[in-house]
Amino acid sequence: MSAIIDIDKIFKENKEVISQILFENKNVTIQIPLHSINSTNSYINIIIDYIEASYIAETLSKYSDRVDLKINPNLFYYPVVEISLKPIKIQEMINQMIFLSEGFAGEDDDCRLDFISKVDLFEQELDSKTFTYPELVDDYYANLIYGAYYELAHETYDGDLNDDDEVIESKYFEEIYQKYPEQRFGYWKSAFSKNIGNDFFCSREGWIIPNSYNLSRIVEEYAGVSNLKFVKADFFVLGNISYIISDGMIIHFPFGSFIHAKRCAHNIQKDNFGGWGYETWVHEFLTFNRRYSQLKSSKENYKGYPTDRSEELLELTTENKNIFRPPLVVCFYLSEYGDHILVRDEKCSYLFFDTDKLNHMELISLGDRLSVLFRTTANLAGIHVEIKCPWEQLDDEKFEKLCYDIIYHNPKFDNSTIRKMGKSKSRDGGRDIVVNTHPRPGYQSEKYIFQCKYLKPGSSLTATKVIDISDTIEQYDAQGYGIMTSVVIDATLYDKLDRISARKDIETQEFSVYELERILARYKNIKQRHFN
Repeated sequence: MSAIIDIDKIFKENKEVISQILFENKNVTIQIPLHSINSTNSYINIIIDYIEASYIAETLSKYSDRVDLKINPNLFYYPVVEISLKPIKIQEMINQMIFLSEGFAGEDDDCRLDFISKVDLFEQELDSKTFTYPELVDDYYANLIYGAYYELAHETYDGDLNDDDEVIESKYFEEIYQKYPEQRFGYWKSAFSKNIGNDFFCSREGWIIPNSYNLSRIVEEYAGVSNLKFVKADFFVLGNISYIISDGMIIHFPFGSFIHAKRCAHNIQKDNFGGWGYETWVHEFLTFNRRYSQLKSSKENYKGYPTDRSEELLELTTENKNIFRPPLVVCFYLSEYGDHILVRDEKCSYLFFDTDKLNHMELISLGDRLSVLFRTTANLAGIHVEIKCPWEQLDDEKFEKLCYDIIYHNPKFDNSTIRKMGKSKSRDGGRDIVVNTHPRPGYQSEKYIFQCKYLKPGSSLTATKVIDISDTIEQYDAQGYGIMTSVVIDATLYDKLDRISARKDIETQEFSVYELERILARYKNIKQRHFN
């Protein structure tokens, strides 16, 4: 059995009632409100909410075992942290719960002051602690670095009132950056680091993970993303825009964010990982030095093509499990669904989220500019791999089941939340499939709605065949919308989705026959399950 207890209201309950709940239930869920989120513009208030929630969770963990943690964004008008735990030392836990509740609720001034002093001490010792619920600490750091620091700089400034923002912030951050060089670049040492015994660094854009660490374990245990598979990709620049391309996918590459991460890693490594001395990576990065290449043996291709051992690098170690062989060049990878970018150099792995896929007009423009190159290389290679699927074997219901499988295996989404809304053509309100993304530091889980449109081969999906998209998004409070179809998507629908995405500031995902066939080419078990 399991019971739910609101930390805001425990002190109002009879002590015997709380005792009975803990003794009678194997698992207990403690709800900790984050009152400031959605009701304030102050990041200072938000970090106070997170540090208090973290203090409460870590205090209770001394008398219990962790079961789970999630943030429920829609329980009230503010999010609620829900920590599920298994009580062990029940009597001690009851006393702590009452104290924490009285201090958190703040109805008694003395209790509130005592609670605040303990939270302040907890905050000062974050660097030295190992956490049972590191997610809350990382959410605290995300809001501290991306907002609260700037408010604190102005609140604590004791200089000339006529000084501008740049002067005020420069003086405030000087001491912080001296102690935490990674924070200059928007990164912080993850609170999860001590749990695995290795330091890795997070930002709202991505992670920096030293290559000697187990990348797969960190991604699975910390972000909840299992079976994240990468394929080799190539980086290229056209004009002022950078891209990364693999079979069937072209993504805008976050070059500015990557350079930012590289500089951050260099500053961290100087202090913590042996250092490089002078910033030689600036001169060698993405640059072919023919003289240097000729000095290397034939097995060490400095250009990185085609013998850069890129596939081997994903395994982290060689046959000798104690030795990691770093890459000779910077290597680029895309996850199979194009939602994650991985870059590896001789020191670190850089993992980026929230990839930006090219929209319809951007693809047309890029295609026009690269048509000569594509046509020439295709003709010279003379290679054609058949990936077409016999779509005529499916119908509406079978196609929805195929789409369900594809979304289920997409590591961006938490497959424990996926729901198929009835049979095809049922009154589903424009929702064929509903699923939530995995949360990560600084970002809560988001709800996505997918519509599945099966059409006979040879036709196209136009804007007139997909109606009420905006109403569906608003009605079900979705933060993302996707369309999946067995045919090509007409330009009118791409334009419609682009306008909705810009107007509502949400992500849209389009899976036409081209994207689906390339996904199925990689997931042969799904293809075999749905096609004869």
